Amino acid sequence: TTQPSDSDGQGRRSEAADATAHLATRWRQLDRPLDLATLAWELQREYGAEITDDWFGSGTFKRFLSTAIPDGEITTGRQAYLLPADAAPDDTATDDETILVPEDDTTPAVPSVARALHRIDRTFPLLVHEDWTRLFDDLAEAWRRIGTQRPTDRLTRRLVQSTCDRSAASGHRLARRHVEAVVRDLVAESDGQPRPANELADSYATLTQQRLVELRLMGTRNRSARAAVRRWIVP
Repeated sequence: TTQPSDSDGQGRRSEAADATAHLATRWRQLDRPLDLATLAWELQREYGAEITDDWFGSGTFKRFLSTAIPDGEITTGRQAYLLPADAAPDDTATDDETILVPEDDTTPAVPSVARALHRIDRTFPLLVHEDWTRLFDDLAEAWRRIGTQRPTDRLTRRLVQSTCDRSAASGHRLARRHVEAVVRDLVAESDGQPRPANELADSYATLTQQRLVELRLMGTRNRSARAAVRRWIVP
């Protein structure tokens, strides 16, 4: 077996140092949470896909990131994010600051914290209140018909298809990507048993509040923002 030369080892250490400096600079420049998948892809594009074999000896990208930025904070939710260096939640926003007034008849009035979440995660739905109601009604009926199943990807796919079919049949078609985003999160947190629409809505509102807090978009004591999110989602 050919052993790596000293020059190869020096080159590897140099690349690791450069990658570490890149991550540290990127972190200091962040003005919003950044998902780890995007950050890892940036390094692959710069240093080549082969770095994913062992991430400069760290084994995983997350471990390398933690070593490169020891003071950085990484979220622990379903999708991991690196938080900005100066991330600090706002516990003082009032209702007037939290709710955005529609600019015209076609713009949904959603909480500003929800819009901030959508800027970070484009899969997060920004629906008008009536569409949330339709979504949970259709999902509850679809789940009731399917019955109790193990909370797997297969159940998610069946629920998404059935919910989309029901919404289309009602004349109020919901975008599949919106249905999928909601169903995926609810199934992941469920025991696979059907639940009424109001319980599904309440669970999704709670999950959304948790994400907002974890991403430092909303403080744990910001009752105004928390209430606005719940009013927007729950029928």
